[in-house]
Amino acid sequence: MRVRSTRLWRHPEFLKLWGSDTISLFGVHATLLALPLTAAALGASALQVGLLTTAQAAPALLLGLFAGVWVDRRRRRPLLVGANVARAVALGSIPLAAHLGTLHLAQLYTVAFLSGTGAIVFVVAYQSFLPTVVPREHLVAGNSALRGSEATAQLARPSIGGLLVPLLTAPPTLAVGALASLGSALALLAIRTPEPPPAPPGDGAHVGRAIGEGVRFVLGHPILCPLLISATVSALFGNMIVSISVLYVIRDLGLPAWAFGVIVGTGGPAALGGAILTGRVLRRYGTGRTLIGTAIVSGAAALLVSLAGGPFLMAVVLLIAWHILTGLAEAVSGIANATLTQTIPPPRLQGRVNATMRVFGWGAVALGGLLDGTIGEMIGLRPTMALAAIGMLLVPLRLARSPVRTLRESPESIGSGSTMQSPPTTE
Repeated sequence: MRVRSTRLWRHPEFLKLWGSDTISLFGVHATLLALPLTAAALGASALQVGLLTTAQAAPALLLGLFAGVWVDRRRRRPLLVGANVARAVALGSIPLAAHLGTLHLAQLYTVAFLSGTGAIVFVVAYQSFLPTVVPREHLVAGNSALRGSEATAQLARPSIGGLLVPLLTAPPTLAVGALASLGSALALLAIRTPEPPPAPPGDGAHVGRAIGEGVRFVLGHPILCPLLISATVSALFGNMIVSISVLYVIRDLGLPAWAFGVIVGTGGPAALGGAILTGRVLRRYGTGRTLIGTAIVSGAAALLVSLAGGPFLMAVVLLIAWHILTGLAEAVSGIANATLTQTIPPPRLQGRVNATMRVFGWGAVALGGLLDGTIGEMIGLRPTMALAAIGMLLVPLRLARSPVRTLRESPESIGSGSTMQSPPTTE
């Protein structure tokens, strides 16, 4: 890992790509507080603020699979640049309208939807563009660096948002997010790695058939299909825990809000540590054992939430252990999954495969947010937490009963051997 990482950090094109992603991430986290606070300043109700979040998340489910087709039919770098510029224009319109005195909630909803659309195009295109810039043998290190940036931005989010919003007020803080998007676009424009032209649509010229080809590829693949099922189940039950964790910790356990903030804050450093250690873990234990092991750790960590209680210190320690173990496991498994998704499908299907994997996960997150409230009202929050943890423990069982358990190599070496050839994608 050390040799590969060292070479990667001397790779100027990767540094530009990594810099673009890092700038974009910090811009995103700088504006996460600003958008709902701007709505609140306009007198929005709790329901209206919640709909703002829905407007941001809706493009992922509505347009995610279409974005995959688009990414496969276009060069990825122009799409990345365009997504950043579009997001910059959308965010920049808010401080301008506030200055002119014409800002309304309808504009915030429009900006939220456009920003979410840019985000889904950026994410799908970015994952598909990375193998163009980074050699196959460096993909784990590349994904680890990107995951590290995400963890660092998440860790710094309270500080960034907490400083910018009071200093600048919410609308000007969105201008900072717009400038970050422009900076990300400029870093992408500096990349000089030639990108091969996209493959012609062929039989998949019709958008519906093209989407179906990507979905069938994933569902028919001996590795990607169990990964998709496992990731979807994990997202479903994991989000059930996360969504009601605030109510559970503060209302049921009686912990103060500051304690919950400390507990949540431990997840960022853990994810960063997991990103740093991933390459070493994958080479020592192999891809299959690592994915099964991290799934066991995530499920066991989730059980700690339902066991939390008793004295203040014991409850806090158990909840911190939950966040640390979850952060470590999700970082390692996320990097391994991302690398497999980049190396298994042929280049012409990478956008659709990435989109399919993500859309199923986003759908599970949305469903989990609905289920936890319903089940929590019926049986209580603690039993709901225990039920969700049991659901998460189904993931390693599914992986252990699939060909994933036989994967010995590091993810970047998988996909080229005869045993991992792609299944037919045409009927």
